[in-house]
Amino acid sequence: MEPDRDFDFLPMACIEQNRSCYFRGRRWERDGPLYRPSRHRCGPMHKPLRPDSPFYRCRCGGRCGVLLWTPDEQRVTFWVALARTALGTAVAKTSGSLIVEISGISSGHLLIVCYAGDAGATAPYYRYNGVDTDVTFTRDVYADNSGNVITEIWSAVTTQASESGADIVTWGADAHAVACVQVTGNAASPFDKASAGTGSGTSPSSGPTATTSQADEFCIGAVGTEGPVEDASGSWATSGNGWLGTNVNGQRDGTTGPPAHKNITISEGYRIATAVDEYCALKNGIDDADWAACVATYKAETGPPPSAIGPPVGAQIV
Repeated sequence: MEPDRDFDFLPMACIEQNRSCYFRGRRWERDGPLYRPSRHRCGPMHKPLRPDSPFYRCRCGGRCGVLLWTPDEQRVTFWVALARTALGTAVAKTSGSLIVEISGISSGHLLIVCYAGDAGATAPYYRYNGVDTDVTFTRDVYADNSGNVITEIWSAVTTQASESGADIVTWGADAHAVACVQVTGNAASPFDKASAGTGSGTSPSSGPTATTSQADEFCIGAVGTEGPVEDASGSWATSGNGWLGTNVNGQRDGTTGPPAHKNITISEGYRIATAVDEYCALKNGIDDADWAACVATYKAETGPPPSAIGPPVGAQIV
């Protein structure tokens, strides 16, 4: 039986959505800024995710997306696993602002806006209860197909949490479309690598990024096409450079109505990478069109080595 301790977890992430979780047969409950093991045993020990892995999955059912790591029975650190949530899309055939209503945003999470338009976007901004916040979006990569279609990927790490009443607002000229996502488990300064390409035809490709800095990264691709949303969507490549696996399909939206060349469609694909590699946003089988494609990668938070773990400053023994 391990001793009861309070731990000041860094970051405090485990119980954002749940008041308790289970680890190594003990239930952990939130007590103000701390997590305290309850005094009764609650079930069997967790199994590692892999035989050689020090990581364990939270017993709350996966809803909080938390991994746990322990070098011994008396030292535990919680943080959020790398995960993606679709926040929604918006489109417009004329100049103006696109508003995507969002909720369930926590401070420190990564927001990404994939944009396609006849012209470039004005920097997106994050609005909470109708008031602009100080969250700053940065354009990480863009591709300009001679003004026929421009595709951009913007990102920001949130400093303003919101359960409801928040928006991401993006302004564009003429036809334009956006797809927004939230990423959890990101590093504090997450942006890593990017690549962009333009062309015409049925197989848009961003080209490969430089080799990523670490194994665990979130990769997102954005393909903008000059044409209506009814055009063939094609499929994201699941073999070849970078796009190995199945979790690559994301959101897609676009404008509609004649003439066809006055429309813009945005397509978002993603991959949660687990290996250092060069990553590429590549689709096959779209309708023949002018296209602009981008890919960007974002680093996951990494845990401290075992030698760095110990009872944190301010921990109380009860």
